[in-house]
Amino acid sequence: MELTRYSGKLLAALLVVLLAYSVTATAQTAVRIEGGAENSGQTYSWTIVNASTSAIVAVEFPHFRADTFFVPQGWKRECTHLARAGAAIKPGVCKAHVDQASAGIAPGATARFGMRLARGGALRRPGEVRVRFADGTETIVSDVELPTSQTFWERNIMGVGLSVLMVLVILHQVRRRRAQAARAATDSGADHAGADRA
Repeated sequence: MELTRYSGKLLAALLVVLLAYSVTATAQTAVRIEGGAENSGQTYSWTIVNASTSAIVAVEFPHFRADTFFVPQGWKRECTHLARAGAAIKPGVCKAHVDQASAGIAPGATARFGMRLARGGALRRPGEVRVRFADGTETIVSDVELPTSQTFWERNIMGVGLSVLMVLVILHQVRRRRAQAARAATDSGADHAGADRA
């Protein structure tokens, strides 16, 4: 009896996980984002293709050093950490949304979004864009070309490499001095033993 109750709960949990996975997988294939950096690398342009059955009502594009975000007419936008004189240089996110589903990207329709970057510093890399639908579901679209910052290791590889090299040199020096001290002690001990025999 106890085993049957446990098996029922396990089966219910498995069904919930499978249903959640199928909804996510369906949403992922229901949106395509094409485009990326243009030749200059200062401007990015994307076309969002809605192949789902629900209108797209919000999108979020991560960025680094963007100074302007372009959205379709009727969409509202907001960005964090835009490249401005005197502003901290940090990665940010540009978000766009509509208040009503009828103003969003209808099923089967497309819309263009874009971004202009301040000069220098951004790398072109695949990243993830968050997309929200009118029915309340959302998905992450992967492998979208985005302007990104350098990773910690890319920014600091020279400093980390020099630090490691310095530590290795210091360890070598310490080891060599200990070996010399041990030899001197052994030689000194041999001299004392020879003197004692004489």
